Amino acid sequence: MARLTTLSTERDGGTGSRHVIDAADPADTNPRARPSRVTSRRRSPWDAWIMADSAAVRSRRYRLHKAGDHSACRHKLAVCDAAAAAAAAEGGVDPAAELEGLARRLAAAHVADPGNAALARELRITLQALAAALPDGAADDDPLAELRDLAGSVDWRGGRWSASTVGIVVPRRNLKSLCVRIRELSGLLLFGERLAIHSAHEWRTVSEQFRETLELIESSPLKRYVRKGGVRYTGGEECITFVNGARLRFMNRSKESARSFGADFIALDEAHAVTLEQAQALIPVLSDHPNSQVWWLAHGPTPGAWQLAALRNRALSADPGRLCWLEWSADPAVDDLEDEEVWRRVNPAEAAGRLTVERMREERATLGAAGFAAERLAAAPWPSELAGAWQVFSEQDWAAMTGGGRPTA
Repeated sequence: MARLTTLSTERDGGTGSRHVIDAADPADTNPRARPSRVTSRRRSPWDAWIMADSAAVRSRRYRLHKAGDHSACRHKLAVCDAAAAAAAAEGGVDPAAELEGLARRLAAAHVADPGNAALARELRITLQALAAALPDGAADDDPLAELRDLAGSVDWRGGRWSASTVGIVVPRRNLKSLCVRIRELSGLLLFGERLAIHSAHEWRTVSEQFRETLELIESSPLKRYVRKGGVRYTGGEECITFVNGARLRFMNRSKESARSFGADFIALDEAHAVTLEQAQALIPVLSDHPNSQVWWLAHGPTPGAWQLAALRNRALSADPGRLCWLEWSADPAVDDLEDEEVWRRVNPAEAAGRLTVERMREERATLGAAGFAAERLAAAPWPSELAGAWQVFSEQDWAAMTGGGRPTA
């Protein structure tokens, strides 16, 4: 009977095997036994990768590799030996130079094998790390260098913002969301803020704002400032962490939002929907941060915008305090709401070419006079601070109980 013999071979630092079928054993009494031809299989360089290593072996290999011992590395890449030799000869390594060299080698390998997804991923990670590791004196390569110098020359007027509260009212699609993104990113990357919270009234709005902010960062040089693995996509926990440790969190507003948090900046997007309970949960988050700031952003008044209306009344009062109020709106008592010049004045994006009068004419025909005034001209009536009082008692019932006295805010 033929005998199977296993011959061990060692090639390229890996152990493989070659199976050979010997000729028939002379002692074999089987009459049908006859010599069998010797067969062999050419050993593939990938044979050593067929059997997966155990977790213990992989863990040991990782520890040795991290310590500079590449004896257990399966592939035994020349780069490992070269790096070890360079480190031994020079007594240390230059992280920036090593990253640059690794990036060059990975880029060359990626050109040779563009379909290798694992290689492409390693190249991307290495390039991100290289971009984030700016060496000293490389200010010319820092896209924020000029802005950092400008931020350093800001007159803080006593060490804080001139306005601790900012209100922005402008009709829809006029870039108020982009303005607040610029404010959030500049605070975290230029002005030393550690945590900024972007809130909205609905989870869908929060998710969309997170996606647009991430797209803005990834399509610009700012992507080098995002920490590796620093983007959290989990619904309700969306967060971007930067290499300096600063964070931008996105959350849906509720009466319990951000309790126990401490932040430097809060954006209240769609501020017309902010309720008293939500304001009570969010505004105290800024209390122990002396240079904190909150922005209220809305497209205009709505019947339930009591908190925003109260802030506007404060802006119109004789003593607004540290409040900055910016409003683009038409006044029905003064302006002709059918005048296209009024439309242009109220929508600053028209001057930039983002909105057109032709498009606004279509909106006017579709939304009607009242809807167009509310959505495109921010000209809907502002609610009174006392408007919510009649939700408990009607005005007639209150008059009957109090003899006609008015409730006070």
